[in-house]
Amino acid sequence: MGERRIRVGVIGAGTFAEEAHIPGIQAHRQGDVAALCARNQQRATVLAARLGVPDVYTDYHEMLARPDIDAVTIATPDVLHAPIALAALEAGKHVFCEKPLAMTVAQAEQMVAAATRADRIAMVGFTFRYTRALQTLRRLLGEGGLGTPFYVSMHVHWGAIGYPVRPWVGRITRTRRPRAPGATRRRIYLMHLPISSRQCATCAPR
Repeated sequence: MGERRIRVGVIGAGTFAEEAHIPGIQAHRQGDVAALCARNQQRATVLAARLGVPDVYTDYHEMLARPDIDAVTIATPDVLHAPIALAALEAGKHVFCEKPLAMTVAQAEQMVAAATRADRIAMVGFTFRYTRALQTLRRLLGEGGLGTPFYVSMHVHWGAIGYPVRPWVGRITRTRRPRAPGATRRRIYLMHLPISSRQCATCAPR
């Protein structure tokens, strides 16, 4: 008997869905993209035809009502993450959600509680922590070979998934925190802090 395939519905038809979510699921030996849902039906229909997705929806509730869909990925504007995830968990689907998980802590806590009640897996897209380099760093830190970290300097060079090539630098220490509000602080928290805090819990900003 072959491995059971996981049928996934993708919600959102933007760049991340087109270049990451749909191809990533299709590349997995057990992954099937069963449906694509987006408000822009024309965009979703064209994208689904090009990537071989059989069904298109404009209402995610209709897609979530399908018993043959096991899980959903959410690649929508940030403000829609929580309501869609809550509806998916209530419908008994596993959920992979793009970052940020929610707009508020309260929303995120509701999502965690909903996943627990539904006994379903819910995951936020902190994918960098699974790269080989960060897994190796985590192992070295766990073995004590690098001592006790107190300063983290991370350099990210964007050059894919809709971004032009440009460097971005973030630094996190025990005593410093981002000073500028807005996008820079958001990038530190959503990209750099989850990575650095996972590697070394002692360097969380204060």
